Amino acid sequence: MIRLLLASVALLSLAGCDSSSDFVYTRAPGYLLENDPSTPTIRVPSQISPGVPVQVTVTTRNNGCTEMGDTEVAFVDGVVEIRPYDLRRVYNETRWCTGEGESDHPHVVTVTFPEAGPAIIRAVGEIRVGMESVTPQVAELGIVVR
Repeated sequence: MIRLLLASVALLSLAGCDSSSDFVYTRAPGYLLENDPSTPTIRVPSQISPGVPVQVTVTTRNNGCTEMGDTEVAFVDGVVEIRPYDLRRVYNETRWCTGEGESDHPHVVTVTFPEAGPAIIRAVGEIRVGMESVTPQVAELGIVVR
């Protein structure tokens, strides 16, 4: 009798979980990292030369309920602006996410700085505040192209 009860509880628990492919996703600004020195939000090579393409990585945080999306890049007034997007699960009363499996999403883009001198790389995303709300977030990195 106890085994039957435990088996029934286990089956009911599994019935409430959806597989990852059952979720609906929406494109949203990525969650930027919060002052984590072990994984900076923006990473670039140590040497950047004018006219030479370089890879820039902007890392967003997967809270267990997102998948990596696309990345937009633009030059705005001499600033390289990178907007990483991730795919967030859309919830309703039958689909939910436990937030397990936190990891990082490395958004890698290739940019070319046309001339030598100081430059700024700006990442534009969001940061999670509590369980429900998100706040716009900007991270910047000053570099010297030589």
